[in-house]
Amino acid sequence: MKDSSINSRKSLNKKYFAIILSIMVIIVSVFMVILVRNNFNTKKNDENKDTNNTLNSVINNNNSHYTQNFGSFSVDIPKDFLVMSDEEIKLKYQIENLPTQAYVNENKTINLAFYIKNEIVQNSEIEEYVRVMEHSYKQFVDEINVVFLEKAEHKIGVLEFVKSASSDEKYNYEIVFSDNGNLRIISLNCDIEYKNECKSFGDIITNSINF
Repeated sequence: MKDSSINSRKSLNKKYFAIILSIMVIIVSVFMVILVRNNFNTKKNDENKDTNNTLNSVINNNNSHYTQNFGSFSVDIPKDFLVMSDEEIKLKYQIENLPTQAYVNENKTINLAFYIKNEIVQNSEIEEYVRVMEHSYKQFVDEINVVFLEKAEHKIGVLEFVKSASSDEKYNYEIVFSDNGNLRIISLNCDIEYKNECKSFGDIITNSINF
């Protein structure tokens, strides 16, 4: 029994290590793409709300979102976001880790990607999984914040972190959860100057997840 337990833990550790390597490749590829994209002007949010570990939607106008279904779960997506074509996705993201679906807002300042993969991670493992992500990210990000929520008996982890790339800072907002035993990651990212707007969109999407 003891040997079986040890082997099981080793197997789990190997699985986490492989998944984290995959996620790190995704993040690095996103950072590289953002560096070469054109600069676009957009209005900045004047207020930066302190969430105190809660998620608050800033944009709440009527008819400002639409519901997108992904099989057994759905989310609200701001109408400002436009679906990217397969060709655009291939140009923006690394070919080995293409998102299942991706969007970009009209001003081309915020990217939104859905990774609906068949990587087995149970709901009971999400908190541990996110903590492993946090530990891994701390090795190459400037600051990181993690919040856990629960909706319909599903554990949801939200990671916010800032990464410096050359003279620029990049803000990232990641939503991590398990759906029918499979890992789901929703990722938003932007230049640091659009952080407030990106966080607002991220909070809206997180709060809208429906299982």
